[in-house]
Amino acid sequence: MKHGVWIKLGANFLVFAILLFWPTGTLAWPAAWGLVPWLW
Repeated sequence: MKHGVWIKLGANFLVFAILLFWPTGTLAWPAAWGLVPWLW
């Protein structure tokens, strides 16, 4: 894959992770950690 594709995938991963964890105010949410890998 080209580098641009990896950058977009990484950016999407970060955005969805932030959207999941920010409202909770903590990274200690096991259900979200289980969901984050599936967002790729």
